[in-house]
Amino acid sequence: MKKAFIVLLFLALYFGNAPRASGQERLTHPKKIYTAPDGKIYINKHLALYLWISSSPEPNAQKFRLFSERSAKYTNPFFLDTEGMNTIRTPWAVDTVTKVPVYPQEEIVFEVYADGIAPRTTVQYKGGKMLFKDGKVFLSGNSVMVLTAHDGMSGVEQTLYSIDGGTWKKYDQPISFEEEKEYQVRFYSVDNVGNVESIHSVTIVFDKSGPTALLRFAGDTSQNIFSGHASIRIMAEDVAAGIAGIYYSIDSGDWRTYEYPVQTKYLRQGEHTLRYAAKDKLENYSDTIVYRFYVDKTPPIVVQEFIGKSFLANGKEYASGKTLVKLTAFDNKSGIAAVYYSVNGKPYEKYEKPFYPPDEGGNMKITFYAIDKVGNKSEIQGGQTAASAIPYVDLLGPSLRYDFSGPRITIGDTLYIGKNTKIRLTGKDTESGMNRIEYRIDDSEYQTYTVPFSLFTEGRHTVHFVGYDQVDNTNQLSFVAMVDTAGPAISILFGTSPRGREISEKGALNIYPVHTVIFTGATDLLSGVDKIQAVINNTSEKISTGIIGPIDAPGRYTLTIKAIDRLGNVSIKEESFLISALR
Repeated sequence: MKKAFIVLLFLALYFGNAPRASGQERLTHPKKIYTAPDGKIYINKHLALYLWISSSPEPNAQKFRLFSERSAKYTNPFFLDTEGMNTIRTPWAVDTVTKVPVYPQEEIVFEVYADGIAPRTTVQYKGGKMLFKDGKVFLSGNSVMVLTAHDGMSGVEQTLYSIDGGTWKKYDQPISFEEEKEYQVRFYSVDNVGNVESIHSVTIVFDKSGPTALLRFAGDTSQNIFSGHASIRIMAEDVAAGIAGIYYSIDSGDWRTYEYPVQTKYLRQGEHTLRYAAKDKLENYSDTIVYRFYVDKTPPIVVQEFIGKSFLANGKEYASGKTLVKLTAFDNKSGIAAVYYSVNGKPYEKYEKPFYPPDEGGNMKITFYAIDKVGNKSEIQGGQTAASAIPYVDLLGPSLRYDFSGPRITIGDTLYIGKNTKIRLTGKDTESGMNRIEYRIDDSEYQTYTVPFSLFTEGRHTVHFVGYDQVDNTNQLSFVAMVDTAGPAISILFGTSPRGREISEKGALNIYPVHTVIFTGATDLLSGVDKIQAVINNTSEKISTGIIGPIDAPGRYTLTIKAIDRLGNVSIKEESFLISALR
């Protein structure tokens, strides 16, 4: 009985479990033979092959390895040379019934297919926007990575991928990304006979956020207040895909593509609203940002005033060196940055607080201006913003003097006055004019001088007085006066002793003999005695020489002595006595 011979093809390699590799290397994929569903046999072209023959179709039947005497050099093992279909053939076909060769001659051909080419994997990005830049692939939100493998022979067994060096995974669905960052995706495919594709590496930047839009300002600004010479720049940053466009709208206007800074000079004064946004190259949009601002084109107003005394007379304003000049600036919006002033043409200096006029009298001119916080400057006339004049600065106090009406004398360097002496205080000011005089006696309180006055307390006194002009410049003066309010001390001395006394209803009287002489005198320790007058029994007043008598006629006498000092103070002394004929 003839045996049916079956040629069996075996791999010369051992196929065990392939070890797993990290995401940095491909997995181990054995080279193999693959039978397709349509029965075709695909052999990895790089496999060493052996031919076996058997007389039974059973898998466990006895089989014998074939040897070729003619081609021993190229067999056991042998290799398929042609990519694609290869044949194993015998030149004679034998009829399976008669067992005789078929005529005409016919070859028996066994087809096998050699596959030595790895698959090819392509990438597509779906679901969103994709951008290739700087060797990287930028994906927007909802984008996925689709891998498609192609193999023209045995077909694709599997596609594997690894993310950021992680474990290799079998690709079975599109790869999606969640976290916004840069990914390193590696992938390759394997066909059914173990041909392995080279690893492909793609850098994926997953970007689902819009750009950051911001403002930059140039020119005079203060917080959200701008001058009419400022500009607003709209900037956008996107570290991933980059900026595709910037858009803005002013107030209720249409959206525009941003190209140039927004110039405030083209905007009306007042409140404005700027809306702006940016788009990246993946069409991710930033949030729309609303910025409210104010355009201030109005310069400040400066007001001058005087703190302290000033006086207007005959259309001319006077101020003293103690009068402060105060400058107050007002601004409609941004506020005052600085005020500058100049006095009498001197360089401008920054105003900090009220200042005194310069230490020089006469006409004074002050010029000043203000700048607000966005650079608006007060209008200037003749190179100055505003000018106001204090026509005249009065730095001198009044000239003062004093004089007297009534009795007064000077002895040595001492002035003597009496209670009837009137003191008059006067002042004169040729600039702003006199206002008032205040005076005090010794350490008493000051009082306002109105009319001439007298001093009634005897002794040494100091009169202080201060003169004020109309802008409160002052001058002061004082003088010392000795006040004498008492008359002289009178003395009456009889030239002989009394001889007795007479007692009457009118009192006791000394009795003196005829020819008695009386001596009279007066003293004044302050102003001195001016004159002494004597009267006896109401006779005519006579100037006393100091000696009265002798008195020869007996009788009753009354002697009256009147003394007057040099200030007119009077003292009077009476002496009654009797003259008797008895010696």
